[in-house]
Amino acid sequence: MNAKEAISNLELMSSALEKAANKPENYNTDWAYYLEQMSWSMHKHANELRELEYLFGVTPSRNMFES
Repeated sequence: MNAKEAISNLELMSSALEKAANKPENYNTDWAYYLEQMSWSMHKHANELRELEYLFGVTPSRNMFES
């Protein structure tokens, strides 16, 4: 998996968790709070990976996640 795929996957999961947290049956519950925290964390990690990709010039051809 390259950086762009990892960022995309994190963003998709973040969005899915946020939608689940905002469903009427989950809204304003401990479970929704937990989902929102996970969503925020994934969004944060996606942004950090995007920044690393920019700083170090990671491209799909130069994969930093595989040995």
